[in-house]
Amino acid sequence: SIYFSGCRGIGDEGCEALAEALKSNYALTEISFAKCQTIGLRGCQALAAALKRNAALLQIDLSGTMIGKTGCVALADALKTNMTLTSMSLEWNYVSDTGCAALAEALRHNTTLTEINVARTGIGVGGCVALAEALKSNTTLAKLNLHGVNIGVQGCEALAGALKSNTTLTDMKLGGAICDLTVLGCRALAEALSTNKTLLNLDLGRTQVGVEGCHVLAMALGTNTALSSIDLNCWEVDISSCAALAEALKHNKALSNMHLGCTKVGVEGCKLLAKALKTNTTLLNLHLGCTKIGAEGCRALAEALAQNTALTSIDLNCMNQIAQTQPLDRS
Repeated sequence: SIYFSGCRGIGDEGCEALAEALKSNYALTEISFAKCQTIGLRGCQALAAALKRNAALLQIDLSGTMIGKTGCVALADALKTNMTLTSMSLEWNYVSDTGCAALAEALRHNTTLTEINVARTGIGVGGCVALAEALKSNTTLAKLNLHGVNIGVQGCEALAGALKSNTTLTDMKLGGAICDLTVLGCRALAEALSTNKTLLNLDLGRTQVGVEGCHVLAMALGTNTALSSIDLNCWEVDISSCAALAEALKHNKALSNMHLGCTKVGVEGCKLLAKALKTNTTLLNLHLGCTKIGAEGCRALAEALAQNTALTSIDLNCMNQIAQTQPLDRS
């Protein structure tokens, strides 16, 4: 492995020299150029050409560089013939829908890539739709990071549609303030979760969706048998949403991690979740940081823990009210 992360001195010339070496190197398996902002299109094109011949490299990180959408197109072309690379990160590059469409086309041919990170890359609805179409036939990709991408309702519906037939994707990140998921997107995801048997981790944190969206997903969790982790951090979760989530926890036998940090769970919502924890036997980690559950909510959780035999971790970060809670007699 070689890490050049944050090294500004490499530039396109240095990248071209490294790319030339990669054409004949059979030992290097991982290389990172993360935050090397002096690497641009020329350097990226050289790396793409090297990837067509290299048969050893497994991971490449170009996040935070300056390769642009044209560089992304060059990398996508390399992925059509490269048969060893398993992970590629392009986060914080301007990939746009043009670059994303090229990546999607490459995924129809590539049979080794298992993880791709295109978070915060300026991709829009068109790019998401193209990726979703590729997921219907791709049989190797396991992790897809679209955090901070404006997927829109149409993009979300397309991705949800792909989940109905895709059998390899296990991790998907769609969160972020510009995600524009809406209730319609939540309904599409919920419908997909009712049949999908392979997705394990779904990150929807920091997505601006109302209470109704949370209700819809909670209902899906009640029947889903695969998802082990869901992130609803910073969602508009209120007491009615907590009631729906608590009801789901009573029936769900797969979920092990739930992130509700920075939501409006409050005291009453916490009591509902605590009640569900008394009978739930699978949840291992519950994140409730910055949810204003108060001393009374903490007390309810403590009482639930006296009966719960599964939970191993509770995040109560930023809970000054805990100091007011009286110790629980567990004798």
